[in-house]
Amino acid sequence: MPQTSDPRVINKLAEELTAGPQEQLNIATEAPADTLVNLPGGILNKDGSVIKTAEVRELNGLDEEAIAKSGSTSKALLTILQRGLVTLGERTPVKEDFDVMLSGDRDAILLGIRKVTFGKDAEFTAYCSGCEKPQEFTIDLDKDVEVRELENQADRVWTVPIKAGRAQVALPNGITQRKVMDNSDKSLAELNTMILAGCVVSLNDSPTTPNTVLELGILDRETLIREIVEHNPGPRLGEVTKACEACGTEVDLPLSLASLFRL
Repeated sequence: MPQTSDPRVINKLAEELTAGPQEQLNIATEAPADTLVNLPGGILNKDGSVIKTAEVRELNGLDEEAIAKSGSTSKALLTILQRGLVTLGERTPVKEDFDVMLSGDRDAILLGIRKVTFGKDAEFTAYCSGCEKPQEFTIDLDKDVEVRELENQADRVWTVPIKAGRAQVALPNGITQRKVMDNSDKSLAELNTMILAGCVVSLNDSPTTPNTVLELGILDRETLIREIVEHNPGPRLGEVTKACEACGTEVDLPLSLASLFRL
């Protein structure tokens, strides 16, 4: 990976924004009745108020057919999001909402749709280094997936000191997430460029251009990606771990929304 000296840290955001394949994941059959989703970031209204909840619904056969016709994983997840989201706060969502809402809120809504459709438990097969063989794990999507909250709305945009000066950075939104997911076959360096292009608002108080993030040094790019990873609210699907019941070894069980929906 030419873009970073710390792959586990730098990869986190790309893993959350893309929908790559995971180990074998089996969908459980129990579906909960709770359709309310707490938004970890919240949606800003034009009057400055913040919507912190969404209502979702169970997917049905009509939705399944629409998802099957989507043509790509990215479009399938967008179809699920658009069809499974019922309300934002007390209002019906509009097309603009899906672009401006934070990527972490989109992920939380998709996770809510998954739970109300298939249940909160997922059976996951992963290799245990202690047992030196694959083992079965049951992941509780309510308990085992940490959700990072945006505690201060002012933290949607913040300043990061880098070698090139001061970069003003914004949290990734739906537009950035969709671009990354649409190009999940690209190299990590190219995905990093897409993330940075969508999140770096200005450099030394000057608005960025398409070439700004390409001209930044590799260390500055790493610093900015790390900052976005650490600040980004939402479910930390790529950070799930569980102890092996057979030997007690802690095993990494990185999830993706694609794996949870069997896409």
